[in-house]
Amino acid sequence: MEKRRCTVMAKAIRQPDNRRLYTILFALLLLAGSLSIGHAMADSPRERALTWQALQQAPYTPEQALTDTLQAYPGMITEYEVDDENGHLVYELTLVSADFRKARELTIDALTGKIVENKPDDLDNWLRQRDNRITALLAKSTPLVDILKRFQENTNGHVVEAELKLEKGILFFELEVNHEGKITKHLVDAGSGKPIPVYGDF
Repeated sequence: MEKRRCTVMAKAIRQPDNRRLYTILFALLLLAGSLSIGHAMADSPRERALTWQALQQAPYTPEQALTDTLQAYPGMITEYEVDDENGHLVYELTLVSADFRKARELTIDALTGKIVENKPDDLDNWLRQRDNRITALLAKSTPLVDILKRFQENTNGHVVEAELKLEKGILFFELEVNHEGKITKHLVDAGSGKPIPVYGDF
């Protein structure tokens, strides 16, 4: 009987207390849930309508922000996004230096045009490991500001997100355009600046 009691006690001592692990896992699940809810709210019709209205009223336009940024920091804008920061409309840009060796991330206030954040950023992997073909594609690419202007003139829509990508040897911008609160997605050839037709679901 004494031997059996010792064995049970030994098992109890070796048995891990998983309460702390469960607490951590539960906290992580809550965090993941809150992040997905936040993302869903950002994509809601309400948020899209407010973004549209804010862009209609913004005294400092996205086109001005991109143009002024390129004058201050010569290079190429590879990413762009309209966002909300502490209740203010902002433009977030990723700019790659003219020699394609450094990148910086800037946040610009849409009301004042002031840069509120300016920090170094990592280059995309395909930019770091580019070869002569990619360098040639980059050299003849259409600036993002020209593409934004074209969408603004032809569709009365605001580009709210853009990213320069390289796939299948094609350098292109993937865009999200807000037109009166409705989001449409587009591909634009970065060389010619012309749309790439997409048939079916994006």
